[in-house]
Amino acid sequence: MADSVLCIDVFKSKVVALLVDVSSKVAVVHKCVAVDIRDQPFEDVVARLVQLTNYSDEACHLSFSPEYFSFRTLSLPFADRKKIEQVLPFELVECSAVEVDSLLTDFVVTNSGPEGAQVLVAMIAREILAEKLSAFMMAGINPDSIGISGVATCLNVVDSLVGDFVLLDFEDPVMSLYLVANGRIVLVRSLLIEENDQPLVRAEDIGRDVLRTLLASQGSLSSSMPLSVFLTGGTAFQGELRDTLLRLFEGDVDVALYSQSEQPLIKVDLEIRNQYAPDVMDRVLARALKKKDLGRDFNFRKEEFKKKKSVKEYRRLILTVAIPLMLACILLVGYQVVQYQKLLGQQDGLRNKIVSVFKETVPGVTRVVNPVQQLQVVNNEIKAVYRAGSSGSGGAHTMIEILTEVSARIPASYKVKVVRFVANFDLVRFKGQTEDFNTVDNIQRVLEESDYFTAVDISSANQSSLGDEVRFELKMKLAR
Repeated sequence: MADSVLCIDVFKSKVVALLVDVSSKVAVVHKCVAVDIRDQPFEDVVARLVQLTNYSDEACHLSFSPEYFSFRTLSLPFADRKKIEQVLPFELVECSAVEVDSLLTDFVVTNSGPEGAQVLVAMIAREILAEKLSAFMMAGINPDSIGISGVATCLNVVDSLVGDFVLLDFEDPVMSLYLVANGRIVLVRSLLIEENDQPLVRAEDIGRDVLRTLLASQGSLSSSMPLSVFLTGGTAFQGELRDTLLRLFEGDVDVALYSQSEQPLIKVDLEIRNQYAPDVMDRVLARALKKKDLGRDFNFRKEEFKKKKSVKEYRRLILTVAIPLMLACILLVGYQVVQYQKLLGQQDGLRNKIVSVFKETVPGVTRVVNPVQQLQVVNNEIKAVYRAGSSGSGGAHTMIEILTEVSARIPASYKVKVVRFVANFDLVRFKGQTEDFNTVDNIQRVLEESDYFTAVDISSANQSSLGDEVRFELKMKLAR
C-alpha cells in the first residue's frame, strides 16, 4: 500500500500494530491488530501479526513500552551531543545496577544553556532488544526506528499545546507518567499499580504516586502550578482518577482526557471500526502521526542495531537512481552526437575553403589531394627557383617573404587590388588600384618603414577615366 506505515508497540503482555495510510492530509487506519504475547513464543506472535496486517514492505516504526527501559536524568557541563555520547557510559556507571556495556542508551536534551545541559537518558538491555528485533527481522519486518511507546503521544500534544503538562498513560497494571516542560520530555516513570477491584482505591494509589513524583520534579518545570494533566489509555476508572487528582492537588491542576483517534484529520476504516480499541491502540496511532522529532525523540536503531537496507530496498534504490541516470546518459549521448555532427559540418566547410584558396593561389594544379602539403611543396619550389635580392644562390629574401611583408604592412582597411607584382634581384614593381591618391601616399609611407626596402617611389598615379579609382605603380628597391 503506497505511502502507508506500520507502527508496532511491544508491551509485556501484548503486541499492538496499526497499518496507517498517511499519503494525504487525512490519516486513515486500514489495519489494527492486538496479539497476546503470554504463553507463546515471541516469533509466533510476530508471524501472526504479519499475517493479520498483510504486511509487505511498508515503512515501519517499532516502539517498546516504558517497562522495558530504565531512565536517568543527568546534568552535564556541556551541550554538544557528541561529547554527551562520549561521557554517558562513565556517568552511568555509578547509577546503574548492571554493567553499562550490557545496555543500549539514547538520550534527549531537556534543557541547555551556557552552563551546560540536562539530559534524559533511556536504557534498554541489549539482549532483550536483540531477541525481539531478531524475531521481527525473521518475519520480514525491518523497522526504520525503535522508540519508546507513549513519547509520540506527548510530542503530538506538544505540537497543539503551549505550556507544561503531564501525560498519564494507563496500560494495566502499569501507569506511565511523562512530564513535559518547554516542549521537551524531562521525565518518564513507570508506576506499577496493584490490582484492586475498587476503582477509588486504585485511583487513590495512582494519584498519590503522581503527586510524589511531580513534587520531586518541580525543579524541571518551567512554571509553577497549575499544571495540565492528560489521561489516556485505559478508561475503566479515569473518572475516579480525575476527581482524585483534583482533590490531591487542591485544584492546582487541570485534568482532561486525551484521545489520539478523536483528533482532527484522523479516520478509522469502516471495516475495522469495531476492532479499533482506543485505550490500547491510540498510542500506536500517535507514532504514525508524529512529525519530525527535531531531536526530541529517542531512537535505539543505532550501533549494532542500526538498520541495514534489505534486498527490496536496495532494488528500489537502484531503480530510483538508475532510471534518471539512464535518461541523463541518453541525453548526454544525444547531445554529443549532435555536437559531433555539427563539428563534422564545420570541418567540411573549412576543408572546402582551403581547397578553394589553394585553387585560386595555384590554378595550374588540377588534382588536389592535400592542399596544405601541396602548397608547402609549391612554396619550397618557389624558394628554390628564386630569391629576390640575391645572386640566385642564397641570402636576402624569398618572394613569399616579400609578399608577406607587403601584405602585413598595408592595413586591411585599405581597399587595394593588386594588378601586377614583379621582382628581380634588386627591384620590386607593384602595380595596383585603390580609391584615392591619399591611399597611395599612405601605402608608400608604410612600405618605406619596412627593413626589406631601401627606397619606395611612386612611379605613376593616375585617376581612371570614370573617376572611380586611382591606378598606381610603386617601385621598391630591395635591401641587401
